[in-house]
Amino acid sequence: MLEGKLLKEIAEITACRADDLKLTPVGGGDCNETWKLDTEQFSFFLKVNRSMQDGFFQAEAEGLAALAAVPEGPKVPLVKGTAEVEGTGILVLEYIEPGRSSESLMERLGRELAGLHLNGTSKLYGFPHDNFIGLTSQVNTETADWRDFYLTCRIEPQVHAAVRSGYIGRSGRKKLESLMEALPSLLRIPEHPSLLHGDLWGGNYLAAAGHEPVLIDPAVYYGDREADIAMTELFGGFSAAFYRGYDSVFPLDPGYRFRRDLYNLYHLLNHLNMFGGGYLHSVMAITEAYLRS
Repeated sequence: MLEGKLLKEIAEITACRADDLKLTPVGGGDCNETWKLDTEQFSFFLKVNRSMQDGFFQAEAEGLAALAAVPEGPKVPLVKGTAEVEGTGILVLEYIEPGRSSESLMERLGRELAGLHLNGTSKLYGFPHDNFIGLTSQVNTETADWRDFYLTCRIEPQVHAAVRSGYIGRSGRKKLESLMEALPSLLRIPEHPSLLHGDLWGGNYLAAAGHEPVLIDPAVYYGDREADIAMTELFGGFSAAFYRGYDSVFPLDPGYRFRRDLYNLYHLLNHLNMFGGGYLHSVMAITEAYLRS
């Protein structure tokens, strides 16, 4: 159960008395405790992180706000407030009433994601602030060149972390260094920097009541829209209707298939650093395949 100091802070955020809060544990991700929070008038979704890095939930709130600012994109939960109590982070969000997924919902999600990528744009790649991908710090230094950004802010930090931790040895490091040298020639110059969800696996969208798709748990930045689409293919969870919907609004470049695994290499390296050596085979298989291409 949550301690009194946390309950007091939550009561202030929701403008309720602590005694009137009803908390029900619900399933969450790998990083946080999650609760349904009921008051006399409203329901909220509560996330609690007891080993929070500085700015962890504030970064998530900023990401949700950026996504919400693009009306053509998918719905996201509204942020009620964030707080930190003695190293424990709190994020209170709008509660999304669950519904059922369907082919029409998946197609709508594809169309709306394309709307986000088409209309949420910037002059630079990156984001005004660094944020997090899972529990890993994500560098978002704003850069004019996508290929330079992806190398220096995405792949290099993950490779260096994996080498420091011992997950990647000398032979693997040399292969990854060769791939990093070739990376600028393997990537494209995108149409424009698109606002990305940034962590778009199948667990980060919801089917809400009313057949409405909702995006959650973003790791936003402006990048090549192909990076978002690539991750939808990494772990599954997106039907053919999703891709039909996306292509009906903003068709993918024919070269996407070639670049897809380059973008998923970032997420596999991050999983290697977060969860251990079980991801090393996938990391090296992608690296070796591109070195042969």
